[in-house]
Amino acid sequence: MRNHLTNSVQPLQTQATQTSGVEDVRSLYNSNDLNFSRLVPEPIAREHNLALARRIGIQPGHYILDAGCGAGVPAIHIAQAYPGTKIEGMTVSDVEATEAQSRIQLANLGDRLTIQPGDFHHLPFPDGVFNVVFFNDSIKYSNQIPQVLAEVKRVLRPNGILYITDLFLKEPPLSPTEKSGLYKAQQATPHLSHATTLKMMVDYIAQAGFQSIQSNGNMANEMPAQRFRLDSTKLTFPDAPLIYGEVKAIKAQQHQIQHFHLSSSFSNNSALNHGQNPNVQKIKKDIAYNIIQNIDGSKENNIKKNLRCFHEHKAAFNVENFYPLNEFETFLKSQEKCNMDCSCKIDSDKLHAGRFNLVYHNHLNDTKNFYIALTDILNFFGKVESRAGIKLDYQPLQQFLGQDFNFKRLFRVLVGVDAKPEVSESRLKLFVWLRDYPEKVKAALDLYGDFSSKDEIRSLILNDNLLLEFDFHFNNRTEVKLYPTLHRENFLGSHREILGNMLPAKALSLLEMCMQFQIGFSPSNKSNILYFYPFNSKHFLHFIGNEMVEKVQSYYRHQPLKKVAVCIPIAEFENYSINKINLYYSLS
Repeated sequence: MRNHLTNSVQPLQTQATQTSGVEDVRSLYNSNDLNFSRLVPEPIAREHNLALARRIGIQPGHYILDAGCGAGVPAIHIAQAYPGTKIEGMTVSDVEATEAQSRIQLANLGDRLTIQPGDFHHLPFPDGVFNVVFFNDSIKYSNQIPQVLAEVKRVLRPNGILYITDLFLKEPPLSPTEKSGLYKAQQATPHLSHATTLKMMVDYIAQAGFQSIQSNGNMANEMPAQRFRLDSTKLTFPDAPLIYGEVKAIKAQQHQIQHFHLSSSFSNNSALNHGQNPNVQKIKKDIAYNIIQNIDGSKENNIKKNLRCFHEHKAAFNVENFYPLNEFETFLKSQEKCNMDCSCKIDSDKLHAGRFNLVYHNHLNDTKNFYIALTDILNFFGKVESRAGIKLDYQPLQQFLGQDFNFKRLFRVLVGVDAKPEVSESRLKLFVWLRDYPEKVKAALDLYGDFSSKDEIRSLILNDNLLLEFDFHFNNRTEVKLYPTLHRENFLGSHREILGNMLPAKALSLLEMCMQFQIGFSPSNKSNILYFYPFNSKHFLHFIGNEMVEKVQSYYRHQPLKKVAVCIPIAEFENYSINKINLYYSLS
């Protein structure tokens, strides 16, 4: 029977579902003897564990959580050396928990030390009870570090200590040999797929609201036991870019929370009327809207913000005024309530940055806002089309909208421009995001035309919500693309098995860092495109490890970002390194 602390807070019952990957780690430790303290003589293990306690700052009387405590040896050594300490230990392994309980009885520490099986993503303790929470060679097994840190912050007292020591990845850029070594290590040891750089861990901790953060990446040269652990790993994976590091931080007195919202808050649109293309006029007639012009200070401010984003992006990446960017700038000056997305397309060492989207979102469910937005967009298209030699094919859009389109079933409308040196290679884009509109979801699938992919697409469509893209090429050709959208509860829950059959393991591991995900289906693409919406783009892109991405990030990491989308063809995950990436930045 489990021993309870006589004077400590009793664990609460929790119904939380276990975090993805927990069962794999449990199986690993239930079937393997991986405890470091059993690999070295007891005096050496004790010396190491007490040195860790001093680095942590443990004091007599502290109430401590050892998260990922293994067979309990460090906790026993600390309890023996620090009078009055009470320690709770959690291990994912039932086998280790049983062994730990036997060790506790032999050490006669049952009144001060308790170890139980559990998942540190869902801590079964009340708020604000611990003086110290530490992770000793355990946090690398987590694929959801923000969730872990949120739980730690919840159970720590004000001024409580968080301490982490573990293997970390070397900071990028990595050499080809290191990339290959890391790939081999991650294939053979899946938990290394979740390892971060030390800097990324520091950033995670800062974003969780901790203060007084200290880090050290030189532990292997300061503590012989960490050198032993690192060298043991290097024997198997000699080229893996790994270091041993530590981080220490304090929970602030005042509760400080930072939220990361990847979905933007978009406004409504009203604007001027342009263009006389007969096909555009036909669609406008079907829409039958009433333009409402409402110029005020907020309109001017929002327009100025979008224009500033447009010009600063062009200047940062030396974007020339290829057609139709001048026309797009004129269009921006008339668009009141929409948000700008700036994009960079990366292919190895090549960068194409003449890519922009405007996003319209209808908060008030006012049908006329999308009437106006779509009509203004088509008028802009008509103006672009006035240049000699450019002709757009509106037939697929006309077929999709029909005569009775219900604009109340739209979630968002987007317009995009992709301007290239050769006008014939440029294009305009129109996106419509359907919400609970089964008739038009069916129409979109019929329009898509690639019968081989339809079952796969249908399996990903939730509640008849679907993002549909019309790509208008300047040679009278239009492509239709479909983007089923999944949120975190879908791709980590109901649709995990479906995605497991579609995606490579490396892509699946990236989902753990995201709140939203899309797959872009296009008959013309050799590979479907994966759209990741990460909680933290800086950490996510560090994990990708692409040098050109780092150059783009060197500009955008200093900008106030509202959302970032990272788009990668599935085929890229078959390579050691990812070379083709599209980035979309929306500024606050």
